[in-house]
Amino acid sequence: MVKIAQLNEVVAEVKRNLEKDASPKRAVFERGYHKSSLTFLGANVPSQQREGKRLVREGKAMDRAALLALEAELWNSDIHELRGVACHLLCAKSNLLEETDIEFLRQRIVSAGGWAHVDTLSVHCVGPLIERLNLHDHLDAWAKDECFWVRRASMLALLKPLSGGNLSQWGRFTTYASTMMEEKEFFIRKAIGWILREVSKKNPDHVFAFLSEETDRVSGLTRRVGAKYLSLDMRSKLGLS
Repeated sequence: MVKIAQLNEVVAEVKRNLEKDASPKRAVFERGYHKSSLTFLGANVPSQQREGKRLVREGKAMDRAALLALEAELWNSDIHELRGVACHLLCAKSNLLEETDIEFLRQRIVSAGGWAHVDTLSVHCVGPLIERLNLHDHLDAWAKDECFWVRRASMLALLKPLSGGNLSQWGRFTTYASTMMEEKEFFIRKAIGWILREVSKKNPDHVFAFLSEETDRVSGLTRRVGAKYLSLDMRSKLGLS
């Protein structure tokens, strides 16, 4: 079990392990790619995932307090890859989170300031928490949040069940998407298209119907991404080759 007093040592070990696979060239590239002011070590995502799994494995008896304390220590380092490990840790142990943690997760998404950590938390942590405790109403507020990353997260939190063929929240997603359809923000338009694309793999008719209904409002980006796997006939009717 991770002890609070050992947090600094645990984080230092994580950093050393990441640095073993780090590349200065990758660090420069990633910092520019993510347009981030954080410090970058140059360690790839698989390395971050491995460290997250190691922490889970070595802290089998980890409780909620220890989880949040370790996550905070990793996140507050302001190192991109350590924040990545914090995200993977939260995702792996999301079963320990409670309804009261919804606001904490929203704050993490706001402070993340970039798609990499926002998407990981939204799809693999917020989503499972929402599903497990049936907290979908919280997403209604997120969909109207002033921060576009939180609005993006409100939709991505629904991605896994929707892409798996569970359409119980399809109406909620389409309501969110419709209210954001005319937003100019790239990451909002891309998120709508991403979810539509994944849903279309099992339920193409639903996606075609939605894009047809929104044909006068949907952006070219959302249409192209969302219709990627639709039939040639459907794509043609949507004005795509």
